Amino acid sequence: MDINYYQILDIDEDATLEEIKKAYRKCVLKFHPDMVAGNDDKFRDIVTAYQALTKDNGTQSVESIFQSMFSSVNKSNIDIKITTRIDFRDALLGGSHKITFTKKIICPECKGETCIKCNNTGYISKNAKLKFDVPPHLSPYSKILISGQGNEIYDNGTKTVGDVVVVIDFPSESKGLIFKNNSLYLTVNVPLDLAIAEDTIDIYVFPDKVIKLTLDHTMPTGHTYSVKDNIVKGFCFIKVLLDIPKNKLDKKKRIKLVNILRGVYGKSSQEIKPLSS
Repeated sequence: MDINYYQILDIDEDATLEEIKKAYRKCVLKFHPDMVAGNDDKFRDIVTAYQALTKDNGTQSVESIFQSMFSSVNKSNIDIKITTRIDFRDALLGGSHKITFTKKIICPECKGETCIKCNNTGYISKNAKLKFDVPPHLSPYSKILISGQGNEIYDNGTKTVGDVVVVIDFPSESKGLIFKNNSLYLTVNVPLDLAIAEDTIDIYVFPDKVIKLTLDHTMPTGHTYSVKDNIVKGFCFIKVLLDIPKNKLDKKKRIKLVNILRGVYGKSSQEIKPLSS
């Protein structure tokens, strides 16, 4: 099957070399594996298409092109890179976020031809605000591309607008929850009677998010359950500590409870040894 390299780069078949390079840069930014919408296979197709359309002899590896491309992008005056911190919940479940920043736009008075208002630079600074969606299941320092919201420049007489690359930072733990290697770790206290009954309990990791866990009465206190839940890409590892009732029992009730336990499990040995490390 014939491969349409122009279609991969989303350009017309009569595109100029400059248009090919511009489309390539845009596609690389979008499908960079570090981006939220990143795709390794798509990125390699993009590089292959660029090599074919620009008659590149392929002496550079895909990885080399990848590195050189992003080295130039990061130094570009047209794109804006912003690091922002979101809360723990939004990083796992998704949400929306706002950023404010300053960008360079073409002077509206002189249209880039220089004047007093822009101090003869052709550009002025403008405060900007953006609201964007944060997808769920982020990894630390994931990148989100917001197209067409960066700096403005004149390139060979044509107005070109850059992009905003938002680097997402968030805390690795919050309120007893620890995020590590795309998995969630937490510890809960569970009443003894629920464990013996093998009940299914609701663990509220967030006010609007519940993880269901079915207990196993044979598991000792401190046992860690692994649960697959859509809150993270990996697993939720839940350490369960059995909570013995604190109510003080009179002797009659205590003996009754002991007799019930020993009737089921038998009497335990009173010879206790230290645990091996």
